[in-house]
Amino acid sequence: MPKEGIMHKTTPHQKLKLPLFIVCLFAPLLLAECIKLCAPSAGIILQNLRLPPFFPPGWLLQAMWFILYIIMGYSLYVIITNSILQGRAKNSAFYYFVLQLALNYLWYTAFFAFQYRGFSVLLMALWLSLVIAVWKRVRAINVCMSNLWFFYTAWLFFSAILNYSIWILNL
Repeated sequence: MPKEGIMHKTTPHQKLKLPLFIVCLFAPLLLAECIKLCAPSAGIILQNLRLPPFFPPGWLLQAMWFILYIIMGYSLYVIITNSILQGRAKNSAFYYFVLQLALNYLWYTAFFAFQYRGFSVLLMALWLSLVIAVWKRVRAINVCMSNLWFFYTAWLFFSAILNYSIWILNL
């Protein structure tokens, strides 16, 4: 006899998981595309800056951020639907996720739309700390999530070095 309050595999909520997965998967990417409207000439801005010699080509940046936004979307879905994190732990994982995503978009706006290079370094440091906070929480969910967030954290650390280098080179 099933215990009261325990969700079983055959719940009516499972029908909603595929639409939720699709929304979660693509929401960060679509929001990023909307934020790009704030600075439609980001490529031209980069061409007019002194860049460090280790600055990656544009196609690689675009590919990496596409992959990272998909990772974020998948992570959002897993954070929302997992049964491992409960209560405050689940809420904090969700809120840290949303905050890091907001800082991601704020960074783009500061760096490209307003061209505040120094402020964007500060935002990047705060953003990186929030990504690490999310990473600590998703490690409890599964190893795959932990590895994906390690990849995101490593890329963001590299991006922070790029951001700082661009700021210093263009003082």
